[in-house]
Amino acid sequence: GGCEMIYFDQLMFLNLIFGEVHIWKGSANKIMVSFEDTKTLQSFNTIDEVINNLYFNGKKDVAEYVNKYKRGK
Repeated sequence: GGCEMIYFDQLMFLNLIFGEVHIWKGSANKIMVSFEDTKTLQSFNTIDEVINNLYFNGKKDVAEYVNKYKRGK
């Protein structure tokens, strides 16, 4: 959808570090998320997928931070 492309444009230079979570723009329009505490790396298609995953994994503070970044606050 069009909204996702807007997010990708906003996140072209995405590089967020929040505690042990590192989020950046990868290749092929993927958003990469590295969890240093569990040494895992995941990729997502949209920033909303990233936010939902962070919530589900108990990283609510990081999810809220990313959501504010997405909205440009």
